[in-house]
Amino acid sequence: MLLGKFNILLLALLVAAMAMVPFVSATNGDDVYYKNILISSFGNLSGDMQKNIAVTNSVPDTWVDQLQKVTADADKDLDKYYYPNGPVIGHGYDMYGTMDVQINKDMKVDPTLIKEIYEVIKKDGERNGVKDIPCKFLSIGLMKVESRFDKIRPVVGGIELSSTNGWGTTGFRGRNSAGTLGIVTAGHIGTLNAAAYQPDSSVSGSYVGTISTLGTTLSDSAFIPYSNTAGTFYQSDGIYVTYLGYGDPITGQTVYKNGAATGLTSGSVLFFNSAYNPYLGKRLPNQAFASYSSASGDSGAPIYYKPSTFVNILTGIHMGSVDPGYGVFSTIPAVDSDLGITPSL
Repeated sequence: MLLGKFNILLLALLVAAMAMVPFVSATNGDDVYYKNILISSFGNLSGDMQKNIAVTNSVPDTWVDQLQKVTADADKDLDKYYYPNGPVIGHGYDMYGTMDVQINKDMKVDPTLIKEIYEVIKKDGERNGVKDIPCKFLSIGLMKVESRFDKIRPVVGGIELSSTNGWGTTGFRGRNSAGTLGIVTAGHIGTLNAAAYQPDSSVSGSYVGTISTLGTTLSDSAFIPYSNTAGTFYQSDGIYVTYLGYGDPITGQTVYKNGAATGLTSGSVLFFNSAYNPYLGKRLPNQAFASYSSASGDSGAPIYYKPSTFVNILTGIHMGSVDPGYGVFSTIPAVDSDLGITPSL
């Protein structure tokens, strides 16, 4: 009986020790998130705080409040150390309840400077009632702002896409009658069953699928089955915006075009006319003409309107342009009718 109790006690101690491993290892920099980027660490969490975090797997709100106060106070005190004048590219706190300072990985930093920066944070901690505040110094790369020409996953609207006939722009995520998700774009960027790439075939892992359906009756459109997509579009400088619905355009309405070639442009819907499409060698009925600017490479770009400041309603995909500088787009109903798809927002 005593041996059984001992085994139960030993098991309980092992479970408790395992529960504490995630936090303890992170504190020592052995956690997978910090293993290759930890430069040095200072300070300590109290034993009670370590146990609290290990058991609940979360940081207490009161402690987060203190870390936020220290972060705010340290912001102005660390200003002279910030990139490009210094090596610091960020500071704050992590999921394990410790402060962190991100150091530009491309800059050499003397350990003395690291200690000097910690002393600043330590004093800010003391002013907020925290002694010997725990802090990690991490080697991190500078943030890179994605462009429309980068490989972006999941695939969204408004970024570069290429196929057999050149390059264009992704339009929006759609779903066909079988429930398959995919990318809608302009049909003239490729032929039926042609491979499509985002951004282009020169980039490793850029293949997204083949063109399974072409719209040639009411629209210039194509559908590429691909599951790793999102119902958003690239607006500018790595900012993504969500559609809240889709609908028909009307004359006089302001519409926006997000194309890989010319970015975000806007103009008014001037008229609905048939438009001769030289690639298809035929007229397409009831295409929308608008006064937004565009260029080669914008084909397939999403067209949307804004009934209010933060609401975006998808209304078509860009097809081409005509003199004197008008954009021409196929409406969502025309694209849906041709491809047998509906927007999946």
